Amino acid sequence: MNKKITLLIATCLLSYFVVIGCFIILPSEPIVGIVALVFSLLFTSAVVLLNRQTFAIYYQSRFFKKLCENLVSVFLTFCILSLLNYLAYKNPSMIDVSKRKNNSLTKVTKNILKKLGESKGSVTIHVVALKKDFIVIKQLTELYRIASSSVSINFVDAEVRPDIVKEYGVTKLPSLVLDYKGMGRTKRKVVQSLREDQITSQLSNLMRGRELTFYFTQGHGEIDLRSNANEGGSAWLELMSKNNFIIKNVRMSELKTVPVDMDVLVLWGPKSAYFDGDLAFLDKYLAVGGSLLIATDPFLNKEDNLSSLRAWLKRKGLVARNNLVIDKENHVNGSQGTIPYVHLYNREHPLTKEASTDAFFPLVSSFELDENHPNISDWQLLAWSTDFPSSWAVGDMGSVKSLDFKFNEQNDTKGPVSYMAAYEKNKSKILVFGNSSFVINTYKKFTQNLVLAIASMSWASGESETLSFDMPQ
Repeated sequence: MNKKITLLIATCLLSYFVVIGCFIILPSEPIVGIVALVFSLLFTSAVVLLNRQTFAIYYQSRFFKKLCENLVSVFLTFCILSLLNYLAYKNPSMIDVSKRKNNSLTKVTKNILKKLGESKGSVTIHVVALKKDFIVIKQLTELYRIASSSVSINFVDAEVRPDIVKEYGVTKLPSLVLDYKGMGRTKRKVVQSLREDQITSQLSNLMRGRELTFYFTQGHGEIDLRSNANEGGSAWLELMSKNNFIIKNVRMSELKTVPVDMDVLVLWGPKSAYFDGDLAFLDKYLAVGGSLLIATDPFLNKEDNLSSLRAWLKRKGLVARNNLVIDKENHVNGSQGTIPYVHLYNREHPLTKEASTDAFFPLVSSFELDENHPNISDWQLLAWSTDFPSSWAVGDMGSVKSLDFKFNEQNDTKGPVSYMAAYEKNKSKILVFGNSSFVINTYKKFTQNLVLAIASMSWASGESETLSFDMPQ
């Protein structure tokens, strides 16, 4: 066989090795391998047809038979490698060895992706961007694909396919388009942020079918979520927005019937008394499976304006004291024990089983369970101070102004005392804090306080899969 034919055969073989390389190296771009394969087949056909007489002699040689055997072996090896590569692509895994786990998804995201798989749903993440940005964006989207086989990724070059950009309704580049299929419905959402928290939150909303709505009561001196002042809650509101929570303000006097979109009713930091009609609505709301999130504060050196609300809680089985917890051992520096850190959480409750002990409560009152109440089993205390004599609750609020805190056997309560309590019966929930100011802007740099508040909102709304103290950043 002349050198020309040998060179053509070698070229043909080389083209097939290129095809193998395309399928192994670029499994997510099968069109590249297919094009290379078609070219190789056409080139091979042309070589054989143009040199058919020479090849007729070659086919009968012992060399050709040996070559065929080797080619079959190579082909089978290729099939095995392709199968292994396909299985690895469809069932990927990754070990993050970085100290801060910067190359991993948070537990919130993993929980939602797990729920996606369990519900037999699927989501396609369409990356709509300029091609030069694909590599950077792929580093994030691949984490989702690796975490769940129910996630697939599709890249759309906005310059090449402006028709798809228009079809998806994308107005900003880069953007992600989430196509969700599951639970008998198909929905689409455009995410203009490349932050994990935004992507995960929108995916959760698609799976749920709607966004969570929290009604914050107004008219009793509650927190002003839109205020940027130190006493305002704008930092907390910003975090709620990142979680795509819908926030609505409402006056209790306006609530005659339960709004259909009310997932949780929030009474956060009221300073004036609730009327009988207000408390009657709380009963009505719980009766239809509603959830309440309540944060009260101790009234120092003045009359307790929340006595009616505390009496309502006691009728439910919880004793909400108007006192001040002092923790001499575990507190913020300079607070003389009046801003205690949480010493111990209830690790049996889903809300606090992974909570951080970094959270603290500035001027907090305590809770106790009413041992004689028939609903006592529906309540759980969630967070405690240290043991006595390091901590106690001051019962005589008139003595607080002296700042010389000493335990009084007659009026005070020995530690450990509880700062949080949760009620759950059927579908109804109540979550109560003995302090409301731990989320104000003054403490916005202490992220664990805000994360505790967001986790509490998730638990109250029934979204257990988004409940984590490892929040997406």
